[in-house]
This record gives sequence, C-alpha cells and structure tokens, in this order.
Amino acid sequence: MERQPALGKAHIVDVDRRRLRTVLRRGEIPLVAGFQGKGLKSKETTTWGRGGSDLTPIVLAAALGASVCEIYTDVDGVYSADLRIVPTPGRST
Repeated sequence: MERQPALGKAHIVDVDRRRLRTVLRRGEIPLVAGFQGKGLKSKETTTWGRGGSDLTPIVLAAALGASVCEIYTDVDGVYSADLRIVPTPGRST
C-alpha cells in the first residue's frame, strides 16, 4: 500500500525567485499554487497547516523583497478605512 504524505505538515523548502522575477519583468502575473510545500523527510508535496493561505503571499513577498504585503481575508469588499475605527467608510467592489 502506498504511503500518503502527511497533510498539514509541509515546510517551505525553497522559493524560485528567478522564475517569479522573469514573469514579472515580462509584465505578466505569475500564477502560483499556494498552501503547499514539501515534507522534511519524504520530500513529497503536501499542504501547509492552518494559516497556509495567508502564508503563501507572505512567503512570496519576502522572497521578492517587497516592502508591503497586504492580505484581505473574509471581506465583502475593500474599504477606505478600518471598520473597527470608522463605522461607515467608502467601499469599492
């Protein structure tokens, strides 16, 4: 019976900055499969654990030397202010 990789136990092994930068220099948007990495022992591709969706853009931003990484999660639009501070900000959808 074939052993399955341990889901939720992946690690970030490497980010190929050259490929990302090549695509960006051409003015294209790189399509990146996130929420996955390699098992430390098996080296099989598997998923990251909880928070992996947010970890993907953070890892890419760090690899590219970005000064900012903004993550908008579980929102119904992008607002002009923090809803916790301004109760009725403008909204862009």
